[in-house]
Order: sequence, then structure tokens, then C-alpha cells
Amino acid sequence: MTSQSRSKRDEKLRRQAVRKRGRWKKVGLVLLVLAAFIGVVAVGNWYNASHQRQPYIGPKPTDYQEGILVNQTTTIMFDNEWNFLLRAGKNVTIILAFKDGVGANVAFGMNGPPYGDLVTPVPFSARLTPTDPTSTWSGVVKTDGSYRIELSNASDEYHPATLQVFVEAV
Repeated sequence: MTSQSRSKRDEKLRRQAVRKRGRWKKVGLVLLVLAAFIGVVAVGNWYNASHQRQPYIGPKPTDYQEGILVNQTTTIMFDNEWNFLLRAGKNVTIILAFKDGVGANVAFGMNGPPYGDLVTPVPFSARLTPTDPTSTWSGVVKTDGSYRIELSNASDEYHPATLQVFVEAV
């Protein structure tokens, strides 16, 4: 009788040990999956941070501006913008030249409340492509306030667009 009860107890202890090992295997697997997920997110964040080609434009200006406001070549993955604070009556000239990529869309207009969307109708918009690479616009702003030129890539982040942008307010 003692040998039978001892074997039942040994079997019970063996089953408990097997369950314990199984739980630790599951915990280890969950930790491994979690570490892999964190690694993928970290690598993705590093890649996006180190491969972002569009420049930092900065905050909206607090003083009225005039003269040459933008004169640079910019490469855009998704979109890019410059904000201006202009007085009514300023003559704004925009000259754009498409350099590389599939295409780009450009719009210039006044920032509207509450989220800063462009007020429609916008005074100037254009689509630049390799077959139609340049666009020029000149006009007088009618209202004091916040204006913006917005550039957007017509393709995806694997085909960035490069543009030469010139904006002047006199």
C-alpha cells in the first residue's frame, strides 16, 4: 500500500513539474515576442528619423514679413509647408521648378480657423510633373493674416519629389 501511494504522489509531483515547465515556456515565448515587437518598432523609428529628407520649417511667424521668403530646393516624402504672416496689399510672387520624382501638388492660400486648413478657393494651385515642370504665380493678398504654401508629393514615400521653391512678398 505504501508503494502505491508513493507512486501516486510521485506522479502528481511529476505532473506539477511538467505544468510548471510549460508555464515558463509560455512566459518565455511571450517575452520573446514582446522583445521582437519592441525591436521592430525601435528599428522603424530609427529608420524614419534618420531617413527623413524634408527640412524643419519651424513655427508660424509672429511678425509681418516681406522680401524673399523662400528660395531653396526641397525634397518631400509626403508634404511640406511654409507659413507666412503677410499684410494686405503685398504682391506675392511664387516660382516653382520640378526637379525629380513622379509629381507634386502645390497650393497657396490663407490659413483658416480653427485648424489652419487653407481657405478655399485658394488663389494659386498647381500640379508639377516631369512633362509640366514649372509654374509661376503673382498676385496681391487682399487680407492681413497667416498664409501658407503647401507642397505635397503626388506619389508615395518611395518616390520623393524634389522642387525648387521661390516665394517673394513686396
